[in-house]
Amino acid sequence: VFLKDTECRYVYASHFNNNPFNPQKIDVIGKTDIDIQYDKKIGESAYAETKRIIETGIGVRQTLDCSMNNTPFFIELSIDPVRENDKVVGVIGQINNVTERILLEKKLEAYARTDSLTGLFNRNYLEFWKSHEITPDMYPLCIISADCDRLKVINDTYGHQMGDEYLRLACSVFRVGLPEKAIKIRLGGDEFLFLIPNTSAEEGNMLIEKMAALAKEITIQQQHGSISFGCSQMNSITENFDDCVKKSDEAMYKEKEIHHAQEK
Repeated sequence: VFLKDTECRYVYASHFNNNPFNPQKIDVIGKTDIDIQYDKKIGESAYAETKRIIETGIGVRQTLDCSMNNTPFFIELSIDPVRENDKVVGVIGQINNVTERILLEKKLEAYARTDSLTGLFNRNYLEFWKSHEITPDMYPLCIISADCDRLKVINDTYGHQMGDEYLRLACSVFRVGLPEKAIKIRLGGDEFLFLIPNTSAEEGNMLIEKMAALAKEITIQQQHGSISFGCSQMNSITENFDDCVKKSDEAMYKEKEIHHAQEK
């Protein structure tokens, strides 16, 4: 907790500093943030923000990412004007270390968007991605649909534990066969969707050939694995994303019918 006067100088501070990157205790009374902050830009920014609050009478509440050197550190800052006879005579502020809370929130958010069995993104993330993360610089966007052949037979014959192992092995194919930039999503069951920015359908089909070859190396109870794929291309944001996914799904189902006929 701290108080500053109209010259942005500290007149009280309960303690300073709880920053792991600058643990040295500092006598702040009578000094401004420009005088005491270890980072000049941070000091100037804090000074300017205090000035703004004094001039406008409008406080601020924000969470700041102060992480450095791969060490997470988040603070929650709230500053309000102090008034006397309707005149702003200073500011009162509070800084809390909220690192544990933010990391927990990020962890829970990751759980909400991640499929627990495979570690890929889930359908919840797909909906978020469609609304918030698809951008014009991603086009052409290659869309690949995938479906593990014979999963129901494996589940019925050997049990769901073996079926889960089949899905995990299939995901190893996707991780090896797709570029790092690919967004890998398990829609549910044995259905998967891959979104690859700046990639054409032609390039996508080359990736499919690679993954199909890798899938044949999978063995479940002495049986070779098989994955059906389909591909489409989205060229601009004006196209309907769901329609493009439908095209890749249709191509995948055609391949699945071929695989099914070959097994008879």
